[in-house]
Amino acid sequence: MQPRSFMQNVLRLLLLFVAFNLIGSVVTLVLLRSLFNIDGVDVINQLQSADVSASTINALKFMQFIQVFFSFIIPAHLFARSQSDNQVVDYLSLHTTHWKHFLIGALLIFAISPLVTFSSAINEQITFPSYFSNIEHYFKNQQIQSQKFATLFLKDNTGKDLLINLFVVGVLAAFSEELFFRGVLQKLLINHFNNVHLAILACAILFSSLHQEFYALIPRILLGLLLGYAYVYSKSLWVPILIHFINNASAVLLDSFFKQGITSFNPNSNDYFGIAGVLISFVATIALFWYWQKNKAPSIL
Repeated sequence: MQPRSFMQNVLRLLLLFVAFNLIGSVVTLVLLRSLFNIDGVDVINQLQSADVSASTINALKFMQFIQVFFSFIIPAHLFARSQSDNQVVDYLSLHTTHWKHFLIGALLIFAISPLVTFSSAINEQITFPSYFSNIEHYFKNQQIQSQKFATLFLKDNTGKDLLINLFVVGVLAAFSEELFFRGVLQKLLINHFNNVHLAILACAILFSSLHQEFYALIPRILLGLLLGYAYVYSKSLWVPILIHFINNASAVLLDSFFKQGITSFNPNSNDYFGIAGVLISFVATIALFWYWQKNKAPSIL
C-alpha cells in the first residue's frame, strides 16, 4: 500500500477528531439523562445562573470526562493503530525511559512557571486597533466564560471533590492531550517538515489555539514548547504526560490550599514574582534545556 501523504493524514486525524466529538456529544446527552436525569442543554443554561447547584457541577465534570475521552483519546488511538499495524504503544512511544528525564521535566515545569505567569500577564494586556474592536470584545468575552467555567469546575475543591478534580483536570487532561498533540500530531509535523524545532513550534501553536483562549495563547505556547521538547529529548510520551499532569494538578492543589486558608498565594492571580524572579526563571529554564539537549535519550528507531 502506498504511504499516505501529509495532507491525507492530517485530514484523517481531523475527521476522526470531528466525528468522535459529535459522537461524544450524543453519548454525553444520553448518559446525562440516564445517570443524572438532566438534559445537557439544561446544564449549559444553569451555568449562566448566579447560583449553580452541586449536581449541575457534577454533571459538568462528567460531560468534560466523556468529551475529552471521545475527542482526544479515541481519535489518537485509532490513528496510531492504523499507522503502525496495531503497534500503538511503539508508535506513541508509551514506554519507559531513564528516570533523569522525568526529573528534568519536573524541574523544568517549576522553573518555567514564573516565566509562563509573566507571559500570561503580558498576553492579557494585548489590545486591538479600534477597527478590530468586535474581535477584541469576542476574545475578552470568551476569556470571561473560560474563567467562569474554571471557577465553577473548582467551586468544590476539597475532600472527594479535590480527588475528582485532580483526576479530570490532572490525569485525564494530561494523558488525553499528550496522546493527541505530542503522540500523533507532533510526530506528523516532524515527518512533514523534517525539522524538529519547526514541528514543535507548530504543534505548540495548534495546541494553544485549540483551547480557544486568545488571552492565554502565549503561556500555552510556552508550555507546548516544553512538552514538545520533552517528548523529543526523552523519547517517551510518559515524560510530557508527567509534566502536563504536574502543571494542571499544581493549579488544582494551589486553588484548594488557597480556599482552605493553608496558603495566601492565589493561583488565579498573575503575580509573576517580580522581574528578578522572571530572570531567574529564564536562566534556570535555559540551563535545564541545555543540559537536557546534551543528555537526551538515544533514538529507539
